[in-house]
Amino acid sequence: MIRTEHLSRSYGSKQALDDLNLSVEPGEILGFLGPNGAGKSTTVKILTGLIRPSSGLALVAGFDVVTQPLEVKRRIGYVPETAAIYDALTAVEYLELVACLHHLEPKTAAAWRNELLELFGLGEAQNQRMTEYSKGMRQKVVIAAALLHRPDVLFLDEPFDGLDANAAAVAKELLKRLASQVSSPRSVSTTSSGRRSPAWRSSSISAQARSAAHAPAGLRAEPDPSSARRSSTSCSASSWPCSCRTWAIASSRPAPCSPMSS
Repeated sequence: MIRTEHLSRSYGSKQALDDLNLSVEPGEILGFLGPNGAGKSTTVKILTGLIRPSSGLALVAGFDVVTQPLEVKRRIGYVPETAAIYDALTAVEYLELVACLHHLEPKTAAAWRNELLELFGLGEAQNQRMTEYSKGMRQKVVIAAALLHRPDVLFLDEPFDGLDANAAAVAKELLKRLASQVSSPRSVSTTSSGRRSPAWRSSSISAQARSAAHAPAGLRAEPDPSSARRSSTSCSASSWPCSCRTWAIASSRPAPCSPMSS
């Protein structure tokens, strides 16, 4: 679903990302750990097609982010660290615009839009201009917009910034639900009750000596010999979402919607 090989990005003499090798399977929730400047946001920007890598390979949903950027963007949802929205619109109007851009079937999109707004507690405020929204309310709309077209892969860069505890809990449960909706059982783990659940994993992007110092309590570090700048940690469902702040969620995609009528 997501694969990088020797992915690097530099800005002049500054190396922002160095030789990243990464693989995320369908149904996995991967969280990036690392200090500021380690390359977490740079990786997400490359995988979403916002910037080009200096070298290396990056595939998302089977498509190359450099040579097939439009195919990648059709299949991803993205919540940036700092989102810009048309705040002169209402939440409903903004999400309708997003649905049109994705050519979603109007009735199906409206039903899912209303469900998302209710889940995030925006039902009563859905027809207010977003200029009247708080930062947390605007962030909820951004997350809803990223989920509206039910993407194959969802990227979130510090998505819970500004959300209250209840909204963050709702968002996490929703992400777990989406990640568990995979068609192939090979990509999910099974609990003792027999239910399928997402595979939990976190990855630290930093020098190995520094990543050990920043690993969250209760996680087991497993150094990855394939890269000097990446180590992995196991993350159980009970401890998720650990302290990860940048996420890549590989989910499933329903049948394509028919184009919206004019």
